Amino acid sequence: MQRKLGPEQSLKDIPRKQKQAPIKPLSYFADRYKSRDEGMAQAFLSGHHTLAQVREYFGISYAIVSRAVKQAKKTGMSNASSDPKILHKLFQS
Repeated sequence: MQRKLGPEQSLKDIPRKQKQAPIKPLSYFADRYKSRDEGMAQAFLSGHHTLAQVREYFGISYAIVSRAVKQAKKTGMSNASSDPKILHKLFQS
């Protein structure tokens, strides 16, 4: 992307939406992670889905999604690019 910028432009001139990774559907998170909680947390932490959207997709209560996200934040999981094998170990406790 930086190659496309002119010498007088900076990354600040690029809208945030253009800098973000493409939005992955909720099915991606459900299929990628071994446990439901991992998938839910990663979907929310990706920044592209709300707790309500995750709750609706997985067909569970808001509180369960919220607890999964809280657990993920507590264990230091930060975003959807994390290694699924490491995340699986975190959620086994």
